[in-house]
Amino acid sequence: MTFGGFIGLATFLPTYYYDQFPVSKVQASQLSMLAAFMGAARLVFGWISDRWGGIITLTVALAMLVMLRVMQMRWTRTWAEKGARAVLEQSDRKI
Repeated sequence: MTFGGFIGLATFLPTYYYDQFPVSKVQASQLSMLAAFMGAARLVFGWISDRWGGIITLTVALAMLVMLRVMQMRWTRTWAEKGARAVLEQSDRKI
């Protein structure tokens, strides 16, 4: 994608997110910022891939994604368990 196409996409994304999904205008802008950031991150990861090789870079990236996903599942489960306990405690008090 050329630079002009990328700028056009980044300009249109907030409107698209706001019209198509149940998000506020601020959230739509934040999502667009993340998309633009990921597009710019291609430069950094392209340089790393050129320096160390594509297969090594991809392997490291996938390993990091798996590690982050496991951490997220453990963190989410912990918070979900605490939330469930809080709901059960509140329902016991009301009865």
